[in-house]
Amino acid sequence: MGTEIFKKMFVCLECGSNMFLVGTRLQGSKIEGLFLCPKHGVQKRDFPKSFLSTIELAAAEVDSPRSIIDSFRCPQCGLIYAVSEMEQRGGIIELDTRCANGHRAHRFLPESIDSSLMKRILQRVVHCDKCGLPGHIANVETRGNTARVHSSCPVHGIIKKDIPYALLDPLREAVSEIPE
Repeated sequence: MGTEIFKKMFVCLECGSNMFLVGTRLQGSKIEGLFLCPKHGVQKRDFPKSFLSTIELAAAEVDSPRSIIDSFRCPQCGLIYAVSEMEQRGGIIELDTRCANGHRAHRFLPESIDSSLMKRILQRVVHCDKCGLPGHIANVETRGNTARVHSSCPVHGIIKKDIPYALLDPLREAVSEIPE
């Protein structure tokens, strides 16, 4: 029963999504937990220092990846989002997404995400923002820590999307696994 109470700390108060524990900071006799909602970003929650180990155990039992998958469905029309842009900031990957009906959303992922889930999300980079069809990588330009991916849609042609350079090789691998 105790862990059920602590699991409630992993629920976003705005949308009800399960969150990831992405960091903790000692604040005197309290711990400031940094929780990441896939829809709303970082949320801070304080708890007594003596509860840290219990909360870390509860983190292993919370199905946060399911919330990430669910967050990629547009709440207005039900279509799956394509990723328009990705940016890494302090252990968090921020994504700009868009569905084929033009609805936009901002999404958040922890860098420590499971590799199979990251692969599914990276596959959404080559999907067209306008129609949702999967494309392929036509060209890549690199500038510093950013890679500009030229994704080729069979209907709309080339669409340029920026991703962190560190995710370029995983992107290529993910795209190679998209069924034809």
